[in-house]
Amino acid sequence: MRTWRGLAAAAAVLLVCVSCLGWIRVAQAGDVLWQSYVQPAVALLEGYAHGTAWSLLDAQVIDTVVVPFLLNEDRILTAAALAALWLVPLLLASDPGRRVRLGLLAAGVGTLSWAVLVAVLRLAATGRGGAEFALVLTAWEIAAAVVVQFVLALLVLRRADWSTAALATWTLGVLACLGIWALHWTAGGQVDSIVAARPLQVLPFAGTAVTVLAVALVRPRRDRPVRAARPGRLVLAGVVAVSAFAVIWWPTANGAAPLLPPEPTSLAMNETEAVNIWIYGGGMDTFTAVGTANNTALQNFSTENLERIVSGCADLQPVLRRAEEFPKPPVARLRGSWTSALTELTTAAGECVKVYRDQTGNSALMTSSFRDGVAHLGETLAQIKQATEHAVG
Repeated sequence: MRTWRGLAAAAAVLLVCVSCLGWIRVAQAGDVLWQSYVQPAVALLEGYAHGTAWSLLDAQVIDTVVVPFLLNEDRILTAAALAALWLVPLLLASDPGRRVRLGLLAAGVGTLSWAVLVAVLRLAATGRGGAEFALVLTAWEIAAAVVVQFVLALLVLRRADWSTAALATWTLGVLACLGIWALHWTAGGQVDSIVAARPLQVLPFAGTAVTVLAVALVRPRRDRPVRAARPGRLVLAGVVAVSAFAVIWWPTANGAAPLLPPEPTSLAMNETEAVNIWIYGGGMDTFTAVGTANNTALQNFSTENLERIVSGCADLQPVLRRAEEFPKPPVARLRGSWTSALTELTTAAGECVKVYRDQTGNSALMTSSFRDGVAHLGETLAQIKQATEHAVG
């Protein structure tokens, strides 16, 4: 038991450290990020706010919500690290069942309160529409969730410890995410705002931040440990599973207002800044997704297991399709290597499925396409590193 506790605590510390180290790179490129990425985005967003003219605080609310959304480029690792801050203490607690019940009950009450606020916002928004207003309304819905998270943390801390309050704010964030998806869902299975597609890129960080602030304002109650039934840990597993689903998957935003200005058409554009805007605007996330899926597909060949080989190639195909839909790099050389990589890997994955599942494909074409695709990925990565290093330097 002591070994299990030590391993869990060590894993949590390692995860948090890795996540924090990832933010150091973002901080080092702070000036470039602000001038070439954040500042243009803020100007665009404030234009939406002034254009909708819904309230006096639209610009402040949309900036507060969307800027953290843009900066959190590795949402999965960040969410996992933040979850470890409350999950591990609850798992190691002597009375997890009582703490979990209290946290989930508070989250349920908080979600109802958030739903009332959203209903008021929706009523006030009657008669308004358009992609720009949808973005503003989503920002208000997320901001409302953050306000409720803060109040919830203050109330829970009067009856329990920090980890219970963090569980409550986290669960509220997950339920608010599901609620925003439901509110924005259309007959075509789309949401009408980019931010509405990924609320958990903001709410886990916001919930943790307001919980820490609440701790500074309210001294957490220290109860005597009370033995409780083990199902508390099973409920936690359910919360984690739903959270993982909501962080990793999101609906497609259809006709959404862009968060970044359009690509510059001037021949005198700063190519380094343009590439970095693409990188930090989701380009690196897209590249990493393709690289990871491709590596998995290639590694499956060594198993000589036909089912795993076909599964790896089939899983690679939708990743490549999403990458094709993502905006291409603004610089010709990088755009060329990236486009070539996607083209070759698409051919390779298709032939792989045909060869190993349908016995109709061209194995030589599959092999050469994988080889060329990997080579183009390497060229793309080299240019990405060059652009980020030049920006920092």
